[in-house]
Amino acid sequence: MNLVSVEKDWTVVVSGKHESALLTLNAQLRRIDLMCKLVGPLFIALIDGYSTKLALIVNFGLNIASVPVEYYSIARVYYDVSELQVPKTTQPTDIPCDSDHDSERVRMFARQRRNSQAVVTRFISDFAFYIHHPVFLASFAESLRYLTVLSFAGQMVTFLVISGYSSTQVGIARTVSVAFKVLATWVAPLLIIRIGPLRAGL
Repeated sequence: MNLVSVEKDWTVVVSGKHESALLTLNAQLRRIDLMCKLVGPLFIALIDGYSTKLALIVNFGLNIASVPVEYYSIARVYYDVSELQVPKTTQPTDIPCDSDHDSERVRMFARQRRNSQAVVTRFISDFAFYIHHPVFLASFAESLRYLTVLSFAGQMVTFLVISGYSSTQVGIARTVSVAFKVLATWVAPLLIIRIGPLRAGL
């Protein structure tokens, strides 16, 4: 939820209507995310090559230590940018009572039903927009990648370790993989400026 909120929703609000600011902010956030994925796994893999127990302790300690910093940073941005504090949805108004015998439970049920219908309608509308978008096939193919060994996720790492590769070797391979992704954060903005976001995304 944090990733979706900050990288997908907050960036749009913070950058306002400035497309260049949004492009820069997205690239910087992606770069930070990838640098953490670049340094973190390699650091832990190198420690794991020495002692798995020590690697677990260090990983746990770093996770605990990062929680206050992360939440402080999120809260700071939230309170510094007043637009983020504006509610995204409005509370539904009460349905007028036809008689004095209408209970609060009936009114609450009617509100919940109306909210549920609005959510379903919005979902169908968004899904139809996604399917008819020019980058749908490329986006869908990218999603399917996570079901294959092309993604450096837990399944592939587990397979490599079972196949006989050491944690250090897997960590180095992941580092090389993420290095290409970091490089893309510099290349992508230049491509978007030259050929547009749609073609650059494809």
